[in-house]
Amino acid sequence: MLGIGVYLGIVGTLTARMLARPSVILSLIFLLFALDQWGAARAGGFLPSGAFTNYLVAGLTILAVIILFLFGKPHRFLGGPAFWMVLTLFAYAFVSIAWVTVPDKAIAIWSVNFQYLVIFLLAAPLLVQDVDDLKEAMLALLVLGTPLLFCFNFLLEWGYRGYYVNGELVRLPLALAQFGGYMMIVGALFGPKHSYWLLLRLAAVALGVLLIVKTGARGQFISAMLCCAVMFGLGRANFSPMRLILVSAVASVIVAAAYAGAISYMKSVPELQGTAARWSIDRLFEDYGERSIRVLRIEAMLEAWSDDPGTMLLGLGNSASYDPDITGCTSLIGCYPHNLPVEILTEQGVVGFGIFVALMLYIGVVAIRTIGDPAIRDEDKGPLKVMFAFMIFEVILSLKQSSLLGNWRMFLFAILVDRTADLLTQPVDVEERAPTSPRSWKPERNATTQDRTRAWLAKRQVGRGWDGRPSTR
Repeated sequence: MLGIGVYLGIVGTLTARMLARPSVILSLIFLLFALDQWGAARAGGFLPSGAFTNYLVAGLTILAVIILFLFGKPHRFLGGPAFWMVLTLFAYAFVSIAWVTVPDKAIAIWSVNFQYLVIFLLAAPLLVQDVDDLKEAMLALLVLGTPLLFCFNFLLEWGYRGYYVNGELVRLPLALAQFGGYMMIVGALFGPKHSYWLLLRLAAVALGVLLIVKTGARGQFISAMLCCAVMFGLGRANFSPMRLILVSAVASVIVAAAYAGAISYMKSVPELQGTAARWSIDRLFEDYGERSIRVLRIEAMLEAWSDDPGTMLLGLGNSASYDPDITGCTSLIGCYPHNLPVEILTEQGVVGFGIFVALMLYIGVVAIRTIGDPAIRDEDKGPLKVMFAFMIFEVILSLKQSSLLGNWRMFLFAILVDRTADLLTQPVDVEERAPTSPRSWKPERNATTQDRTRAWLAKRQVGRGWDGRPSTR
């Protein structure tokens, strides 16, 4: 009953809040894979089998957009360079089925993923009409994701890189480690700085580290640490080298303590000793030094792509990696090279790869420029930093896992980074803007109050000297 209670508690809380703030459903999208794994592990007897959680989250996303348009008055619709580049890339990938050697397999793969691409790349970005919308989603992720981390770490029976369900070891380490990485990033980069919020953020980071270590996903741990290090201190108005060194030292001690504690804990549990052994330096170099099946598929794809100039320009066609004559793979799933840039280059050619590189460069320039803008408050940069860190996190992971159609999260984060940067640099006039949600945080009233406060302070400065005291002249 505890398992179904946690599942329904998270979904029910976000659904109830969605009626007043539709954008909160974005946090459910970020929790999608973790919630699906929790439902399968502890609520499988109550929930329908298959992709129930996927359909549930997709349906709630559509419902949130409907509520926004019926009861709110959205003022920002789809658009922006990032959105159009993402749309162009996926459209070209779909068109490339026309010349792929395994069109039936490609169509079958698209039929499974198409609805998720439409909902999460076209509908979900509409929920962000204001920066506060993204702040709401981040707070919900922090508040609900941290207890879910606790449940995964301490309420499941863990074995080698997985957990037991009815005596059977279930190993889906990458999805859970991805969730742990998200929580490390949001805990480190976002949230109020009051005492109880700081404790919650520290808990999110520590529990995220523990979950990643338990899954043995070394790439997720390194990627999350790198993203936090890059974002920490970037673009802060009160930035100073000494402050960055101090904060980095404290954060390093916290992460190191969580990491050491996790390793010591796993070494003391016989079922987890195999996972703990994966984190040794010798094992790390041994695993990454061998020629894995991933490397062999990359080499096969590059060889087939480079055989013909036309193929180099236009690509082999989407899902060409499933052709046994190219990669030698006969599996029904997972024949892709597990390296997204290589997949795009070989299957979509120079054309598709050029779009992908242009998207990455554009998002990097826009995000860094906006984060570095001194006119934007640090607290307003928080959601942008988290989205940018999420995107970098997914980009790094795409070098070793997932495919173009399965990596929609990275492209969603790219669209949200562009959308958030636009909101921060080109805000809508608050006096002309209608409420964006049925029961919003009243941005018009808040903004008007801020304007009046600034005007009052400006008047107080009139007739005052350089030190703020009344002038005697």
